[in-house]
Amino acid sequence: MRNDYRYMVSDPQDEIRSAVDKLRQSPSDENGEIRGCSDAKIQHIEQNEDVTLPEAYTAFLRQMGHSSGDFLRGDELFYPDMIGLTAGARELMDECGADTELTADDFAFAAHHGYVYLFFNTNAGDNPPVYRYVEDDDEPEQVFETFSAWLRSSVDDEIALSEY
Repeated sequence: MRNDYRYMVSDPQDEIRSAVDKLRQSPSDENGEIRGCSDAKIQHIEQNEDVTLPEAYTAFLRQMGHSSGDFLRGDELFYPDMIGLTAGARELMDECGADTELTADDFAFAAHHGYVYLFFNTNAGDNPPVYRYVEDDDEPEQVFETFSAWLRSSVDDEIALSEY
């Protein structure tokens, strides 16, 4: 993990805000397309997925859950694309004969071309660990200690790629 003073915060909402601020100052937002979701849209997600979303993820949605410029363009991550991803992840895991299944408390928040899913357990705290399932894997693996760590890493990677 990069030792960047802008990430040296412990509150999930501050961590998310810091990552979004860093993204806003990068070439990935040169068109100013970073837009958050309203509380009504967040409630719509929770009602459709039958979950209560953790604080770090709702902070992300409020900051950039609707669109994010070029950040992760092409991935299913933004409103309303994340609705239904959990069902898609369950279906893929079933088709692939994965050793584990997603629980009713798991929420897939991102997908990449239908063969990679990122998810967290909604009961694992305000800033839950992030897991990844890749098509044909036996089981998901934890890839980040927290949702905000995933976002920080993704922002850093996007900025590094845009500098080439």
